[in-house]
This record gives sequence, structure tokens and C-alpha cells, in this order.
Amino acid sequence: FLIGEVWDASGKVTTAWSEGWNAAVLRDYAVPAQDPMLALVCEYRKGVATYDASRDLTDEENEALAAATWRASYERLCQAPPAPTTNIGAIEAVRLVSHESIHGGYQPALIENVLAAVATFLEGRAAA
Repeated sequence: FLIGEVWDASGKVTTAWSEGWNAAVLRDYAVPAQDPMLALVCEYRKGVATYDASRDLTDEENEALAAATWRASYERLCQAPPAPTTNIGAIEAVRLVSHESIHGGYQPALIENVLAAVATFLEGRAAA
């Protein structure tokens, strides 16, 4: 497979999955579209799903696909995640940390920074 063919095929699967996920979150939690943490978590999950749907890539293709799908959102989660602005944004951030800790290995930057952003949100809610 050429990376373009894999990208097109996996993009279709990921788009359908992501649209279903986002619709379910919006339906179940009435989430404002402007929650930056929730948007970042959804972007990362979509990128990972696209990446995971690819098969039989060379190392170079694998690296290019990672850079094109999940790496930018992952780095933002590790370096400077935004504080959530809704309860569901906070919940999904904690779920992401839990999932990544179990399935993605120990990632201290993601764990510490995402949880710090969630704590900022919760502290603000408690003070209000």
C-alpha cells in the first residue's frame, strides 16, 4: 500500500468513528463546541484511530503517518494542554489519561500536564 491509499482508507473509517463519537458526546452531555480540552482529546483520539487503522507500512511511512495524524495533538497534551471548560471535557481528559496509562505505557508528561489542567478547571468550579 502506498501511504496515500492507506491514509484515504483509514481517514474514511476514522471520520465515521470520530463523527459518531463526537455526536454521542454532544447528544449525551450537551457539550459546548468551544471546550478546548475536549476538542484536543477528540483530535488525538481521531489521529490515533487513523494511525491504528494503517497496516504494513515501512518505517518511513509509519513515521510520516504518525506525524500527520496523532503526534501534534499528543505533544500538545504533553506540553501545554488547555484547561477544560465543561465537566465532560474534564471527564474525557481523565479517561484519556487512564486509557493511555494502561494501553500506552507510562507517559509522565501527558499524565502530569493533563491532570494539572483538569485540576485547574475543578479548582475554578469549586471556588465559584
